[in-house]
Amino acid sequence: MLGLGNSISGGSALESVALPTDLGDMVHYFKHKAGITNDSGVSAWVDQIGTANLAQSDEDRRPAYDASTGAIDFSNIQISDISDRLEFASDQVLPAAFTIFFVADLKGYSSGTGQYHGFSHSTAASNMNFYDATTNLSNTFFQMSFKEGSDTDSSVNSATNPDPLHNVKSLVVVTVTDIDGGTIKCYFGGNDTNASSINEAHSSTLGGDNAFGILRIGHNAAEPVRQLGGELFEWGTYSKALSAEEVGTLFSGINSRGLIG
Repeated sequence: MLGLGNSISGGSALESVALPTDLGDMVHYFKHKAGITNDSGVSAWVDQIGTANLAQSDEDRRPAYDASTGAIDFSNIQISDISDRLEFASDQVLPAAFTIFFVADLKGYSSGTGQYHGFSHSTAASNMNFYDATTNLSNTFFQMSFKEGSDTDSSVNSATNPDPLHNVKSLVVVTVTDIDGGTIKCYFGGNDTNASSINEAHSSTLGGDNAFGILRIGHNAAEPVRQLGGELFEWGTYSKALSAEEVGTLFSGINSRGLIG
């Protein structure tokens, strides 16, 4: 078992996997530079394996898109109900065991102007965030809460070590073995000096009676509003908790495609 902060480096066996879909059991796959409609910002992003697509009908809420880099830009921090977001037509409930991954360039912000940053998968009461009050993410915490959780253990609110760097494209992976008392782990990859490894930054045991669903990307409905402070390039989910080896495989494939660093 990997200890907190241990790294998983890509090897020759891992580098044969080019796409996240090769790991199997995918629920959603929103691929870099694929299925994106840019109409005064991103108005649609098509799921490459499923039928639940992301969209934004409100032009004022569409995140900017850079066609050359494939960056969907949420870095214009607003911390309000009108912040940029992409939305599913209905809540996408995840299974008992699952994995979420995303490639993003997290930005550092000063306290009071954007201390919430990271990635928000959210319904009215669930979110996944990395939040901090420093410009260099030196005191970063990972938070993941679950809709329909009935006790205090339904939320994970713990420091990550190592922290993700800002202004560097990184891979973030969160695995859950069982929403009812299983293990949750968070990994950061590609944010070291040579983008050669992915590191386990957090591990804990969940309490019982949890559920998790995705409705909005880049914004949640909690108070205060928390949104992605940075650029999003690719993300997806699996209906299983990826093993440490599979996390390394995912990292190696994404790294070989030039999405990290």
